[in-house]
Amino acid sequence: MKTNCETSTSCAVDWAWTTDDCRPNYSHFQLSSLLGNIKSRYDVVVIGSGYGGSVAASRCSRAGQKVCVLEKGKEWLPGDFSETELGAIREIQMTIRGRKDLLGSPTNLYDVVLGDHVAILQGCGLGGGSLINANVALDTDPRVSKIRCVNLGLQNEWPRELQEDMVIMNKSDRTHVCDMLKPTVYPEDAQVLHKMEAMKIAADHIAKDIEDITGDDIFKR
Repeated sequence: MKTNCETSTSCAVDWAWTTDDCRPNYSHFQLSSLLGNIKSRYDVVVIGSGYGGSVAASRCSRAGQKVCVLEKGKEWLPGDFSETELGAIREIQMTIRGRKDLLGSPTNLYDVVLGDHVAILQGCGLGGGSLINANVALDTDPRVSKIRCVNLGLQNEWPRELQEDMVIMNKSDRTHVCDMLKPTVYPEDAQVLHKMEAMKIAADHIAKDIEDITGDDIFKR
């Protein structure tokens, strides 16, 4: 795996064992290499290391191809992620209508793209969006495609092409993804996760602004 790191230290984090901070050394699990190690020729070059790029790279490699994966963000090791809101804010980069110079470094973790009608949050780093998602696998509620786009300045429902894509996504595409990832329901008697508690709080706050919906309607265990 190749990653375009800002500095060499971004790709090699070595944690020492100490009395006060006895955390394991994860540096030997490092996947990335420096740009200087890239060879002059590959059979396949994959841009991006997210879900699509990593799967494409894996399949090509298993087929006997020499593969190079390029990622502009750094490799994040366990313990690198901020545990505070202020730390997370410092890892935001923002693009508004094509302008990349408005906020943050282009290698910051939380990559926010604001367009005229669509806002996107994506992960920037080795692993792409998998670095920041919550491993949630839920079907798209069919009612979503019936919501009128008043807030977007449109009086119509979602475009027909998008509605048709939602149908396909919840059928053949959904089946294919489940066969590959095999998502499972988190057991009711299992340990309560801090992440799950935070998602429940977020769902309750969202539901306050939506008529006839409670947090339980949009939060699924």
